[in-house]
Amino acid sequence: MAISKKMDSYFLVTTALEESWKVKVQTLFLGDWCLIFNKFNKDNYPSHRINNYHWDNREKYNQDFHFIDKLYEKKLKELNILLNKFHGTDKNIRYWRIVIGPWLRSFIEVLFDRYEILKSIKNEISDTIILDYEIDEFIPLNYIEFYSQIKSDEWNHMIFSEIIQFLNIPYSKSGIKLKETIKPQTSTIKKIKEKSKNFFLKIYSILITKTLNRILIKDPYMPILNEFKLNLNFFQLPIRTPESLIKKPKKIENRNSIEILKSNSDFEKLLNKLLIDLLPFAYFENLEKIKKETKFYYPSKPKIIFTSNAYQHDDHFKIMTAERCLENIPYVIGQHGGGFKTGLNNQTLLHQLKTCDNFFSWGWADKYSIENKIRKMPSLKLTRKISVPDSKGYILITTPSYPRYFYSHFSVPIAGQFLKIINETLDFISNLNNISSEMIKVKLDSDVFGWELNERFVSQGFSKMLSEGKSFYELLSKSRISVSTYNSTIYYETMSSNFPTVIFFDMNFYEISEESKEDFRLLKSVGIFYDSPLLASKFVNSIFNNIDEWWLKEEVQY
Repeated sequence: MAISKKMDSYFLVTTALEESWKVKVQTLFLGDWCLIFNKFNKDNYPSHRINNYHWDNREKYNQDFHFIDKLYEKKLKELNILLNKFHGTDKNIRYWRIVIGPWLRSFIEVLFDRYEILKSIKNEISDTIILDYEIDEFIPLNYIEFYSQIKSDEWNHMIFSEIIQFLNIPYSKSGIKLKETIKPQTSTIKKIKEKSKNFFLKIYSILITKTLNRILIKDPYMPILNEFKLNLNFFQLPIRTPESLIKKPKKIENRNSIEILKSNSDFEKLLNKLLIDLLPFAYFENLEKIKKETKFYYPSKPKIIFTSNAYQHDDHFKIMTAERCLENIPYVIGQHGGGFKTGLNNQTLLHQLKTCDNFFSWGWADKYSIENKIRKMPSLKLTRKISVPDSKGYILITTPSYPRYFYSHFSVPIAGQFLKIINETLDFISNLNNISSEMIKVKLDSDVFGWELNERFVSQGFSKMLSEGKSFYELLSKSRISVSTYNSTIYYETMSSNFPTVIFFDMNFYEISEESKEDFRLLKSVGIFYDSPLLASKFVNSIFNNIDEWWLKEEVQY
């Protein structure tokens, strides 16, 4: 009889919080998110490895998308009953889908990701440290706070700790307090300015837009001047609401007394507990307060409600809209990004189509056509005027930025996969060997997620290429060509303005929908799109000194 080899056991590190690390032990880092660039001392961890990420298997990633969607629909129905019971109401499922849908879907998929990671390595772990925390401290005020939390090391340490205890993975408790991310102090002058602005917006909302506006347009995802012109067409002004004064309640309802949701698996048991434990105050204790506040600032009987962005992040808008939809006021959502048709999966698009009466797309109507809701419309975003190219200007390279932790289920690189995307961009720049480095500008997306992008580019000798503090449009006015390194709105903006554009991205991470494969084949045939950074750099090298000769060809213009 063969004797099975004993599996190595590791001390587990779940996040970048070094208070939960141990030196000089065999260590398993749960993911690339644990290691901050240029801050990891390998000497302290001579025997370590980084865990293989379960969604590096993109087939599993796309299959899990559909599994999570079915689970989301089940939990939405259960929470529909639970929340109606708590609030003493009888709202329909569309009402609660509008109000809690974005949070619920994100919470389920984020928890599922963290659960799958730990479940796959539970037998390899001999110990891990759990910092001291109270789960009540992590109940978010609203969706915006939740969305900020799930990208932080503190929240992820808490959620990993909950899963570790649920899965009976060995752990040690630490007396060190798990602290929330410290918010920067606001100066007295800034506080006065914010209060003054809030006071003005209250007066503006109550006396002007609440009574004047019959077409309720909120966050339309378009240049401000154009938003102003659009509202003038309806003899009204843009809606701007003040910041809410509602804070976290002093008394938290006894959430343990709420009926337990139904479960068919171990994961669902954990999910049910944490759904109740971490349900945002906005949907529970504070819901009635928010309803009252929205009555002060929004038109009570609009003829139509339109947004491109507020459907997700703005709980006041969502609750107001859900109430108005009960009165059969039409609700319209406009497309707010370039990847909606081209990406294989997009959980936010599914939510939008299931909540709105009509969806205004940027000219397509063949994907997720639910009850014929999609209407082909011009893009409000692409109305911005862009400068003509400067024939002696820069190559302008734009890069993405994603959180270190998985945060939303759609067709982009997630977690440590982002590093592969950055490395491909570095490869592209390194192979622009016929072009002076002074003619290259790199516009990094805001790096608030701890990837230390600036340091990564500086370490490769590209510091002079980085464009500090300048906007994309300002840089574009001094450029001859735009190079987009990801599937996003950027290349929609440049191409719709007939600005010379090259696109490259890794289609293993930016999976393309069936409906868009022919589009990308056409773009590839004329030199606009590449799925390899090296092929893209070779092409840019060849056209750099006479871009118009290529760009103005009839087939490229077509």
